[in-house]
Amino acid sequence: MVLLIIAIAALIMINIYASFRVLRCDFLDVFQKIAQTTIIWLIPMIGAIIILSFISSYNKPNPFKSPSDDQSHNSLPGGVQ
Repeated sequence: MVLLIIAIAALIMINIYASFRVLRCDFLDVFQKIAQTTIIWLIPMIGAIIILSFISSYNKPNPFKSPSDDQSHNSLPGGVQ
């Protein structure tokens, strides 16, 4: 019985953590946040793992991106030509 309570508590904690991560994402719009949070709570554990892996893969830096990609090619500061 105690083991069951611990398992349920762990499941709830993982779902809360995954929901928090989804709601804090900058690259998702409101509909995507609602849909992914719904998936987390409708498919316990599996939904949280899938969504967390999706979010973490999106937050990884691109190893093929050069540091100069974010810099403007303009000669004046602020991109003014």
